[in-house]
Amino acid sequence: MMYAYGRVSAADQNLNRQIDSFLAYGVKEKQIYTDKKSGKDFERENYKRMKKKLSCGDLLISTKGTSESGLFLSRLRNRYL
Repeated sequence: MMYAYGRVSAADQNLNRQIDSFLAYGVKEKQIYTDKKSGKDFERENYKRMKKKLSCGDLLISTKGTSESGLFLSRLRNRYL
């Protein structure tokens, strides 16, 4: 299964560009999870929902920049390994 996770730090920021990218990549709308909250930790409602759906072999797509993606992946790895 293919999932996508998008996030912006503030409620007044827009997720549309990220969502459009996910859809263009082929992610189904119901498999896209987004939050409008700081990335300082993983206490984000939709991130937690998405995490419950992920299983071995699933593909997770994010549109964040290289440094932020590296931090995100590092935190994911530390939580699961």
